[in-house]
This record gives sequence, C-alpha cells and structure tokens, in this order.
Amino acid sequence: MKRSIGVAPRFPGFALASLIVLLAFALAYSVASGASILVDRGVAAFVGMTLYPALVASTFIAVGLVLVRIALSSARPVPALLILWAELALMVLVVFPLVSSATGWSGPTAAMELQLPMTPVDTVVRSGDVAIIVEGQQGLTMNDTIVVDFSARPRFSRHATATLDPRDNILVPAGGPPLYLGPAFFPAQESAALPATIGSTVDDLLGFASRLSRFGAPWRNASAPVLLEYVLITVLLISLWTFARMSQWLLLNWALVLLALRAFFLVYHPSLLDFAAAELPASLYSFAPSVVMAAIALLLIVVAILLPPVKRWRTEVEHEE
Repeated sequence: MKRSIGVAPRFPGFALASLIVLLAFALAYSVASGASILVDRGVAAFVGMTLYPALVASTFIAVGLVLVRIALSSARPVPALLILWAELALMVLVVFPLVSSATGWSGPTAAMELQLPMTPVDTVVRSGDVAIIVEGQQGLTMNDTIVVDFSARPRFSRHATATLDPRDNILVPAGGPPLYLGPAFFPAQESAALPATIGSTVDDLLGFASRLSRFGAPWRNASAPVLLEYVLITVLLISLWTFARMSQWLLLNWALVLLALRAFFLVYHPSLLDFAAAELPASLYSFAPSVVMAAIALLLIVVAILLPPVKRWRTEVEHEE
C-alpha cells in the first residue's frame, strides 16, 4: 500500500513538467509563425490564453506517464489507480474550470485566435483572385480593410471591419459576401505549419478543451449529463491502464498508451457528434459522449480482468528484458 501511495502522487509533478514544456513550445512556435495574439497583446496575454489548453494537454501526458509507471512498479495497481483517479478527478472537476474561468478562455473563438497568424499591416497580401490591405488587427477582427476581388465587379471595396475564420481561410467583410482566401494567404503560417498528424491532434485537443470550458464549474452547473460526462472522462482515462500491460514488450505498451490517449479525442469528433445529433432524440443527445466512453471503459476493464495477473505479467516482462 505504501508503494501504491508513492507512485500515484507523481501525477502533479509530471503534469507541471509537461505544462512548462508545452508552454515553452507554444511560445516558440507562435514566435516562428507570427501569431496575432502574441504580436498584438504580448507574451503575458499569450501565456494566459494558452495556459488552459496546455493544462489539458499536460494532464493527458501525465496520465499516460503515471499509468506506465504503475504498471512497471512493484506497487499494488488497484490502490495506485484509485489514488490517480482521485487526483485526476480533482484536476478535471476543479482545476480545469478554475483555470478556464481565470484566464477567460472563450471556447472555439479562443482556439481559433491561438492559431491565427498576424496579417501584415499596410501591405497588399494576395492569394488567388483576392488581395487585401489591413490597417490593423485585433484577434479575429480586421479593421479598415480594403478588399480587391479580381473575379468580381466592382473589384474594390472598403469595410470598417472584417472577421476572419482561420480554420477555413474565409474572410467575412462587414456588409459584404464571404471571401475564400486560400491556404496560401498567410505565408508565415505556411512556413511554420505543424505536420498534419500533430495539427489534427491540436485541433481535437482545442475542441475538447472548448467543450469543457462551456460546461463551466460542475458545482455550479450540476446537470446530470455534465456530471456524468466529467466522471466518465476520468474513468475512461484510468481504464487506459489496460494498454500499459497489454503485452510483454514495454515499448509496444507505451505506444499503445500513447495511441489510446490520442484516440480518446475521437469521442468528441465532430462527425460523431453530428451523427448523434441526427440520430438521437434531443433529450438523449447530451448523453452521447458519455455512452461511448462508458462502453469503451467497460470493455477495457473486462479486458484487464481477463489479462494475466499483474505479478505474473511483471515476471514475464523481467524475463524478456
């Protein structure tokens, strides 16, 4: 029992270390890509807006590290997993809402702003048939924007403001039709673009963080779907321990845990949520992620029971080494 108590408390340390690394990486990447929020508001504002999603990501990383640590240690797994579950529940139910509220995380809008590069001011920027000149930019809003659309008549138009959707590269001028800017509109973004796999992971992570931020503090919004979803998030993450001892090869187990943590976000994939919205009654739609997580967690728990006892598995791993 003492060994179990000694393993799980590593979670806060792993989470803090991961948080520092992620914030440093996000800052370096944003400097390279010329992120608008970094240029407009400075480092302090950037760290404040990045802190919440980075905390969510670091929590996932820390969970994976501790699960592997529990599998490899001589500690009794059940007490260690229960302690980890309590720490994770505290993080998800209390720390996440507090940090989200304190930093003013604004959900999808904040997620888009973090990925938004800075538009060159007083410079003609052209992509395809569209060129724009911007006098200033505040987040997703461009001020005093001149648009030149070579495919339209008249070609020139001026707008007091224009709103940018960086996910789809669409500019919506005030009083004008939406304009598709094309993927090459921001050269700084192209030069510092993340690989597709990492980029999709970041998008899914930001979507998950935005969903939780909309829930707010569970003790203030104590609806049954929200509380159930919060609890099942922690249960599913703890049940991923099954992958940490799935085989006798430790590297394979580590890879499985990493893939399982990545696959977790598929529960909140837009296509799945759209399918649930189309097929389920409105009263049951809010329970869709919970049902999926409960089914997966139950399956993993059954698999864990069917696997060889932990002591025998550890002995086999030692022999393999």
